Amino acid sequence: MKRNTAAALTLSVVIALVVGIGITRFSHRGWHTPFLASGSGTMTTLQPPRALAAFTLYDTHDHAFSLRQLRGRWSFMYFGYTHCTDVCPATLATLKRLHRLVGGKSHDIQYVFVSVDPERDTPRVLTRYLRRFSRGFVGVTGNNRELGNIARQMGVYYKPQSRQAGAGYAVGHSDEIFLIDPRARLRAVFSTPERVRTLARGLSTLRAD
Repeated sequence: MKRNTAAALTLSVVIALVVGIGITRFSHRGWHTPFLASGSGTMTTLQPPRALAAFTLYDTHDHAFSLRQLRGRWSFMYFGYTHCTDVCPATLATLKRLHRLVGGKSHDIQYVFVSVDPERDTPRVLTRYLRRFSRGFVGVTGNNRELGNIARQMGVYYKPQSRQAGAGYAVGHSDEIFLIDPRARLRAVFSTPERVRTLARGLSTLRAD
């Protein structure tokens, strides 16, 4: 009896380890979104791809930006805000170089900057900010309810810090680059800082599937 119990316990531990290895938990300070994934360097691909549910944000022309604007093209999406002093401009500069490398060769790729600071990032502010990188970049934002909707679906963390210090408050946020396929499914997550050629290779690999 003891021998059978020990064997069963050992088998349970082995199964738990196998399951634990197979499941990658992608989390950020409170967001916990488990998915089966396979990693290649700093690119994580979702298996199977995660279909996004309905959401509505608004671009700098006050036009709705939803699943419709994601379908039919590959979208590199990044969440940040214009008052960010380091990681946001660095990441957008990387996407600018990527656009130069592959964007001019294909019209089915777009670059979307999602502002998680809607109070300060008005359409005019977003437009002026993104022009520093590329006039082709799409800037979108929305109210906290809609931002929370798309953020939860993609495993994105963001949280405004205390505003008691005045207009210079910071916004904590995730710093990954997300790749959405033409069927509006989350296909890959790239950690930052990331090399342009890694992003290009990842896109090329997924497009070939």
